[in-house]
Amino acid sequence: MAQTPPEKAPLPVAHTLSVWGLCLGFGSMFLWELGIVPLAAIVLSAIALGAQPRPRDVGWKAGVGLAFGIVYLVLFAVQLLD
Repeated sequence: MAQTPPEKAPLPVAHTLSVWGLCLGFGSMFLWELGIVPLAAIVLSAIALGAQPRPRDVGWKAGVGLAFGIVYLVLFAVQLLD
């Protein structure tokens, strides 16, 4: 009798949000002049960091995305005020 392989468990939402936050954080390096890109990186990374339960690999991805988002949002604000 053939057994069906077990289905993979879906990735937690925090993992998906942290990957998107990381990607948008890296994208902020090139698209910081749009302002919305670093802001989206901050929001998605913060949501991923606040999610419970949080998988182990979420912390560094969301942290890097959050840091890049903050840096480039500040750069955008400084450029906007000049």
